[in-house]
Amino acid sequence: MGTYRNEILELIQPLFNDYASFGFQIKEATSEELKAFDETALKNGVPEKAIFEMKRFYEISNGIPCIDIDIHKASEPLIYEFWESKKQLWIGGWDMDLYLWSKGKFHLGDGFNLNYGEDYIFDDILGLLTKAFQDHYPASDGKYSH
Repeated sequence: MGTYRNEILELIQPLFNDYASFGFQIKEATSEELKAFDETALKNGVPEKAIFEMKRFYEISNGIPCIDIDIHKASEPLIYEFWESKKQLWIGGWDMDLYLWSKGKFHLGDGFNLNYGEDYIFDDILGLLTKAFQDHYPASDGKYSH
């Protein structure tokens, strides 16, 4: 197993490579974006664990801009769309799937289900993305292939 950073990059880099001609590239969140994320999350009462895990991802890639998968940027207000009503952070999604943080964990579910079952609950974004890629690219062993 590599470092968290290397595992995230190994998972998402092929996706960005395939869309490089459209100008997509992995970009880390800037220190200003991370600071603003911290301030907004703390203002909203988001637990430290969620903030830590999301920042850990944003330090590698400030979101994934809707190329098959969409992970909201650190500055995206949609992250807090369900916070007041459900105490859920909307991380992003893929087709009809939603990526959420709730109850101390990351979840892969949809508009009706927080998650699709125990196999769809994760401690970090890496686990969530790994499962999402496995579900969407089963023929290629969970690796992006277009």
